[in-house]
Amino acid sequence: MKPNAFLAATVLSLSLLTGCANPHPEGKPLPKLDFAHLQYHPVQVGLVDVVNSYAQNKATADAARMYVSPPDEVFTNYLKARYKPQGGQGRLLFDIKEASVYVFHEESDVGVARWVDMAGFEEYSLTLKLHMRAENIPGFYEKTKDFSARRRVKISEHASIAQREQDQFEAMEIMLQEIDAAIYKTLREEFLLTP
Repeated sequence: MKPNAFLAATVLSLSLLTGCANPHPEGKPLPKLDFAHLQYHPVQVGLVDVVNSYAQNKATADAARMYVSPPDEVFTNYLKARYKPQGGQGRLLFDIKEASVYVFHEESDVGVARWVDMAGFEEYSLTLKLHMRAENIPGFYEKTKDFSARRRVKISEHASIAQREQDQFEAMEIMLQEIDAAIYKTLREEFLLTP
């Protein structure tokens, strides 16, 4: 066996074994993204609506199918679970303008790994954009605010399915926490609709 072929076979064998040896850290499936466990924020309006006006293109639709859960569905469910009307006048509208994911493939920087087409990465680029509008609230006719969050996550193409889903889930969770903090602060300090 030639030295280069032997080296390539050794690298391939070790990487396959490593990929199989990465189970989910707790050995349990990831939690379902229904957000029933979250404490909701009461909003002093008669109605809270969540509208998804984002239209995916082919690239984002394909990438969303590769992701742990489609970002637009996750974001819609999150907003519905997190913000609840507590009575009063008017309406709070959340309009999802974008909840996209793009996937890029990156080759390894390591010469041998690149030579045998191994050890590359998949990089997911997530974007959430939201338009929030309060209408017909006592004291004002309309107030609006736009929010956005972005996150990139790079995952080895040889990661186990469980590890891949865990990394994707964590990236989505961080984005939701960032945008949620901004929404809540706006509702409390600018719109004066939540305690």
